[in-house]
Amino acid sequence: MHAISVAMERAKPNGLQREHLQDIWPGDKDAFESFRNSLLELVQNLGICAFSALPNHMLMWSHYANHHRGFCVEYDCRKGTKLRKLAHEVKYEDSMPSLSAVDFAQPNKEKALETLWLTKAKCWSYEKEWRVMMSEGDKAYEAPSSVVSVIFGDRLPESERIMVAQALRHQPEIEFKEALLREGEFLIEIITT
Repeated sequence: MHAISVAMERAKPNGLQREHLQDIWPGDKDAFESFRNSLLELVQNLGICAFSALPNHMLMWSHYANHHRGFCVEYDCRKGTKLRKLAHEVKYEDSMPSLSAVDFAQPNKEKALETLWLTKAKCWSYEKEWRVMMSEGDKAYEAPSSVVSVIFGDRLPESERIMVAQALRHQPEIEFKEALLREGEFLIEIITT
């Protein structure tokens, strides 16, 4: 990209004087908008699949499982599995990462992209999220690991439990569990059904 090469050229020690690095040059605004739009397009086209290390967190069931009316799929994430190799742990920070056009030039591009897709605000740290990124989104991919269990939400209707169990009947190794809301407590207990 032209905007990146110009930024890198200006940043060279023998190039532009340090005090002029922040000067706005003719075409800078257009170059920035072009870079910003191409970066946005790149990020919008990525495929990102999010996982949580916590199957019994109250907020996870409320936010991502339709207030306990959904279900959770547990994948095999032992060392050596494809999922374990592909998944990256999300970092939770107080401040947004600061990246420049130079960060997206080769060979830094991968690290910059990782910073973008693996950083979230600290208030989300309860999710204990891991992410798998694919270069193309809006596309079906084979699961990166085998399914170990399906955990039904406490409020998932019986008809939907039956439908899920029927869909997986040809895979007897998959366990069915239930995430029970404990009476009088703010806790979820996972039990095998």
